[in-house]
Amino acid sequence: MARSIAVLFVGVLLASPAWADEPSRGSVVHNLQDLRDAVDMHWSAPPIAAPVGMRIKVRFNLDRSGAITGTERLQAIGADPATLEAFTGALIKAVRDASPFSGFPDENYDAWKVMDLAYGSPN
Repeated sequence: MARSIAVLFVGVLLASPAWADEPSRGSVVHNLQDLRDAVDMHWSAPPIAAPVGMRIKVRFNLDRSGAITGTERLQAIGADPATLEAFTGALIKAVRDASPFSGFPDENYDAWKVMDLAYGSPN
């Protein structure tokens, strides 16, 4: 089933090319699409179908090095609790596996230190 992952807020992103084959090194991004792609590369869907209309939104906090310092589920609707938990966990795992994110300009830290990421199944 198709999926849609979107970054809902992010500041200016500048960087050098991403190391796609080395997740332990994190992800270097040039723009929002690179950030989406980095998370998508680490996405592993739970072994259950995503119900039509399901929506999950998580927030993650970054330190100045681009490492995740915390995550929080903001929204989870459109499925039973076990399915929502499975997809929320998979989304948070993909974000954690893609991190640290490098290339963020330090002078714009306030613009990128908190990001919201959404996952939605097609309607």
